[in-house]
Amino acid sequence: MKKILIRTHGGKRVGLGHLMRCLSIAKGLRRFAQTTRFDVEWIVNEEIIPFIESEGFPVTRSERFSTEEETLFLLNRPDGILFDAYGAGNPYLTFLKSKAKTVIVIDDNNDQYASRDVDAVVNGNIHAERLSYNESFPQAQRWVGPAFLAMKEEYWESEEIGAPIPGSVMVTVGGADPLHLMESLARALEPYPHRKTLIIGPAFEKSETERLKESFTEGYDLVFSPRSLKPLIQRSEVVLTASGSTVYEVLRLNRLPILFELAENQRQIACILEESGIPNLGWYTHLSSARIHQAVLDTVQNKGRLYEKCRALFPIFDGQGVPRIVEKIEALIA
Repeated sequence: MKKILIRTHGGKRVGLGHLMRCLSIAKGLRRFAQTTRFDVEWIVNEEIIPFIESEGFPVTRSERFSTEEETLFLLNRPDGILFDAYGAGNPYLTFLKSKAKTVIVIDDNNDQYASRDVDAVVNGNIHAERLSYNESFPQAQRWVGPAFLAMKEEYWESEEIGAPIPGSVMVTVGGADPLHLMESLARALEPYPHRKTLIIGPAFEKSETERLKESFTEGYDLVFSPRSLKPLIQRSEVVLTASGSTVYEVLRLNRLPILFELAENQRQIACILEESGIPNLGWYTHLSSARIHQAVLDTVQNKGRLYEKCRALFPIFDGQGVPRIVEKIEALIA
């Protein structure tokens, strides 16, 4: 038995992306480990504890990343620590290394940390292979590129994908909406004549959720905290989405995304996908109702040409990143 400790955070302010990819790896350790049995425990902030408890994992609360977390480790000496968060600082990675033989960092843009105390770095983003980790993590194994993308478990298996509802569009900004962008996106699509599905994530503010329920009724389907986006993406012809993890789910299902950028860590993803032919509306402050509406119309009308242009992208996202990560963790910690 080997113990893995996952150290991350999430919620209304920072979103749920770090949490969700860690959950995928945690579930993968249960399912795909071949030679080692893993006991997975978590240390996270209070806001996301219910997500972890609902999956049956033991969890301890901590609201910040601090080198003074000694008490959290008095009875918790893991063999490996999986760390996924921004802004904790390099001394925190050294602190984690003092608590476990192996430290694995999940990264996005190679712009957060530089440490010799990291044993492996995971980055499943499409731009990851363009990043150089030689200086930032000189001792680390590099598990990088879409081959190591930690997708949710519903994407692990291949299956026949049915036809979408003609003209239908799904809109998502992620699990949280700290910028309150969903309302303006929905209003931009008011003239659009086909089915519009708005995804209201589990970390949306209650006041925003109520406002959206009141404002968008006829012509809209509002879906609240769905357990999975997969069936909603499958039925959609186009998905208007931020340039985060959801765009990979859209491509996994051979659907066409229209991108916008909400955070700095999404810009490199959007840039490479745009080079491959995916429509990109750019930084969120530059969005206008007319551009959003026209982009959806153009994408639906020209979907055949866009599919051909983007065809090489679809097989890159094969859903097998988690099994590959688990295999690497087994070899590293054994």
